[in-house]
Amino acid sequence: MTPEFPTFKKLEITDKNGIEHFTKQYPPYSDYNFTSMWSWDTKGEAHFSVLNDNLIIKFSDYVTDEPFYSFLGSHNVQNTIERLMAFIRSEGITPSLRLIPEHSIQENRTTSFLITEDRDNFDYVYSLDKLRTYEGSEYEQSRNMKNRFTRKYEKIQIVPLDLTKLNDRKIIQNLNQQWEMNKEYRLDNEEDAMARLLFPGNNFPLMSLGLLVNGNPVAFSISEVLNNGYAISHFVKADTQYSGVYSYLMYATATELSTKGCTLLNYEQDLGIPGLRYAKDVFRPVHFLKKYIIEDQKI
Repeated sequence: MTPEFPTFKKLEITDKNGIEHFTKQYPPYSDYNFTSMWSWDTKGEAHFSVLNDNLIIKFSDYVTDEPFYSFLGSHNVQNTIERLMAFIRSEGITPSLRLIPEHSIQENRTTSFLITEDRDNFDYVYSLDKLRTYEGSEYEQSRNMKNRFTRKYEKIQIVPLDLTKLNDRKIIQNLNQQWEMNKEYRLDNEEDAMARLLFPGNNFPLMSLGLLVNGNPVAFSISEVLNNGYAISHFVKADTQYSGVYSYLMYATATELSTKGCTLLNYEQDLGIPGLRYAKDVFRPVHFLKKYIIEDQKI
């Protein structure tokens, strides 16, 4: 049962249908994708409620773990913001709302609150048709890297990974560890998120691919096929000792997703991390799913 604000319910795996009742009405903003929401709730702190037929989520910051609130929906937006701000102040939290989808405010701009773009959390959206062909000058770098990969390495294979099988889950875990060693730092939160995603019995509708060179796994991608021609990328990792590996993996993932009727890929946000922003921009987004911060002007 979906709770009415100000009552909140802890997010559980059984809430998938209830959450998707709201999210399916809008483009697939990554933060509101149930699979992502569940996976990244590594400490079990996510809660949700409904206010004015809008979905309210209590998140934890991806980097700092600090709690904050957001909402998805376009019903009675001014009242929703006012009541949420009053509630947040009563909790002693800085009065702001974050990760607010553009579709929640695009027809309901208000002058009583400060609304600013949150560029660090824009979702990158790619054309799968362009990624599976790499045609044109804007894809020259990706095309060259893919071609370098195919020239340099032998016996290249793309294979499906069955996440219900221990051996395939091990491939993903080993590649993630290899990525960490190459990058020289650990991703504890991401490891926990991936473990939640891979936990047997969750049965998320995922498409997982492995990239092999001479029979050895060198990369993987985990994506989810959504409605309205969209797919979303959840996890991608590669052994960067193999030159061009990410360009080849993206091409292969786009090719496979296209066979499933997908035309667009949500590659999530860059969190303002320079290296991540560069890596995502290389694949040339056709547009962004924009998000905003709403603040009380009294701050």
